[in-house]
Amino acid sequence: MSIVHDMPGVTRDLISTEVRDDYVLLDTGGIGMEIEMTSKKISVAAEEQVEFAIQAASVILFVVDVREGITNLDEIVAQKLRRYGKHVLLVTNKVDLEENEDLADEFIRLGLGQPLCVSAEHGRGITDLEAAIDEKLGPKPEGSEADQTDRIQISLLGRPNVGKSSIGNRLLKSTRLIVSDVPGTTRDSVELDLDYQHKDGELFKFRLADTAGLRMKRKVDSPVEYFSTVRTQAALDRSDVAFLVIDAVDGVTKQDQALAGDILDAGRALIIVVNKWDLIIDRWTHDPIDGFKNLK
Repeated sequence: MSIVHDMPGVTRDLISTEVRDDYVLLDTGGIGMEIEMTSKKISVAAEEQVEFAIQAASVILFVVDVREGITNLDEIVAQKLRRYGKHVLLVTNKVDLEENEDLADEFIRLGLGQPLCVSAEHGRGITDLEAAIDEKLGPKPEGSEADQTDRIQISLLGRPNVGKSSIGNRLLKSTRLIVSDVPGTTRDSVELDLDYQHKDGELFKFRLADTAGLRMKRKVDSPVEYFSTVRTQAALDRSDVAFLVIDAVDGVTKQDQALAGDILDAGRALIIVVNKWDLIIDRWTHDPIDGFKNLK
């Protein structure tokens, strides 16, 4: 579902996936991402996404680290969750061995009920967690079958910082995707549903994937960026249509050409989106094809 790494702040946007066609699971960025490698603008935007997820959720999984014990931040979050009046399951992670389960008892004082002991790394307690989620959600409403198979799959692809997330937000008419001028803000592929009603009344259903910016393979220098690239390729493989976003100021780069070739080689429909058009309007007026001659 999400990229997993021991570096803090890897998850930023809301990552969603369907579980057994029964419910949608949202993975959020960590609360309190006050770390050097995360700019304040990104961390604030990530926490706004967390707020959205809390408001939208029927059941909240509050995940804590049993090895660290209760932190000040755990207490702040628990107090906040109690105010919402939502169903909350307290999940103590990293309980790798049965004899470590007693360590979870101290979390009872957070006032969110009996902790559920799990080890995500080793798969311990996941079955019990799934059962607890099903119990909180109750019976599935009639007529709520998933419609994802009818949706046209669209992916937004391009180099870092060309404005893919900004375009996604415009299409979605929301701020569900974190936008920043820091290259590499989007690290995982974020998929969201988009419904568009044509003026003749016909309804079109899309699933829009915002992907991590792609650099030349030789420049990929971290595990997180490598896995981001893998997720972007997977999003392309699932797509019916790929929007290749190009920075109007930079014109068409070798990386843009390589991405266009990858999309066509994958047999996907290709739509080229030239973003930041307003920054070159004067240049375009004088020479409409300047900078885009090498597109073909």
